Amino acid sequence: MEQKAPKPLLAYSVTEEFEGTGGIVFARSAIAARRMGAERYADGEFENALCRRAPYADEYAESGVVPAGRLIAEGWHFECSGCGRTIDNDYLWENDIDPDDVVGTQDSSVYCNELCEAHEALERAQRKVFDRRWMRRLVKFVKARFPEAEIVRDSQFRRPHVYGDRRNGRHLLRDANIPFTLPCLEHGPASLVVERHQSPGMRYGRKEKDDSRKRSVFYVCHPDDREAINAYMQANPPRR
Repeated sequence: MEQKAPKPLLAYSVTEEFEGTGGIVFARSAIAARRMGAERYADGEFENALCRRAPYADEYAESGVVPAGRLIAEGWHFECSGCGRTIDNDYLWENDIDPDDVVGTQDSSVYCNELCEAHEALERAQRKVFDRRWMRRLVKFVKARFPEAEIVRDSQFRRPHVYGDRRNGRHLLRDANIPFTLPCLEHGPASLVVERHQSPGMRYGRKEKDDSRKRSVFYVCHPDDREAINAYMQANPPRR
């Protein structure tokens, strides 16, 4: 008796009934595709998953990787991870972009084209350089104020970090935390904390001037160490 060959993998479009979000699922039957799609796109709610055949994506069944440009050509849309614009057929037509020029797949970040992807990569690189520069500056600041300080770098919960953001074309420091230990601290590390504070932006329906500003504060991990670090700071005033 001959063993039956397994059914081929076919492409199915599965979307959440109310939000319309979804994607392509590869399965050997519609019921299996709907079940898989419900887990991915409908929070496991089988009855909220709409499933239909998508023969245009059958050619990607072996790899399971569906190019975003192919889906856009079939009526899907994505948000560009670079510029944030909605990429659909109309957008491609208006901007003379071929679907094959769209970068990404249904399961990855998607960009309008390679240029948009390159701009985003450049932005990430500039952000890393900015963050590293501020990290070095703040570590030097801590060491200058507390010559005996040891920067905490290997704690699971307290590690040095610096976060910046971009406003009006400029990178600005948003917040930072530089934990460090001192011989006088018995209960845990202290931290140099830099925070950007903003006043409420609206009053009586009118937008007020943004007076956001940075504030640097030294904190101790445990209240019982407060007197110790205050005494240390008094005994070791800042260098002028």
